[in-house]
Amino acid sequence: MSIPSWADEVRLRDRDRFLCALLAPDQTRNGLLALYAFNGEVARIRETVSEPLLGNIRLQWWRETIEAIYEGKPPNHEIAQALHQTIEQYHLPRDLFDQLLDAREFDMQDRPPEDMGALVAYAEGTASTLQELAVLIASGQSGGGAAKQLGIAWALTGLVRAVPFQASMGRTFLPNSLLKAKGLDPLHLSPSEELNNVVELVAQCAQTALENARSGKACIPPASLAAMLLAPLTESYLKQLSKVGHNPFDAKMRRGGTVRQLKLAWYSLRKIY
Repeated sequence: MSIPSWADEVRLRDRDRFLCALLAPDQTRNGLLALYAFNGEVARIRETVSEPLLGNIRLQWWRETIEAIYEGKPPNHEIAQALHQTIEQYHLPRDLFDQLLDAREFDMQDRPPEDMGALVAYAEGTASTLQELAVLIASGQSGGGAAKQLGIAWALTGLVRAVPFQASMGRTFLPNSLLKAKGLDPLHLSPSEELNNVVELVAQCAQTALENARSGKACIPPASLAAMLLAPLTESYLKQLSKVGHNPFDAKMRRGGTVRQLKLAWYSLRKIY
């Protein structure tokens, strides 16, 4: 199995998607990795700049890069080159990339989503859009509602797991309305029962989306399995979160990697998600 050198960042920073891609057939593996590498570059923009303005400039660079790719003139950038090849090979529609980049503008605003509806909309624009592109690479067909719901479930689960990291930077993606209802300051979050209650509400929304994704499995082409293997990983993280009382700061949330990998392999062998 040959993995491109540019995929190292996916392995290091988005290990769950990297492992899912490794379970994909040879003919689609690198396409998925190129997509995930692009997503990693965009998702980390706000973390790598000192102020939102610089983040917007970097985001604009990717907008112009996507435009150049669709004009057949990708810049001399290894991930852009890999993405260009993937877009051409799998005939990926440009509007999905535009939607994803537009949704990432919210990262530069340094404020929490106003309510649960706004949070779900953010999840749809980012993770659901990425999930749809992954299914298109894997099978050449749309993932429909199942892909959208899995994207929501994965994004919400990831955002509650990231609460400690975001809090260290004075940021959060937890809905402002839920935080205010519990008397919490979104700029200064720390372990508390009130915070656990908010996390539980978001986790419940993620669980519902996961169940919806699985109930729509009849619409998912069998070839899309590797793109949908985030489902059992989402399930594992949500169960782990429940066991620690929905406290994202609990050290146990950083354990269980080996068990999740075994679970991923088991689902892959059974060709289910």
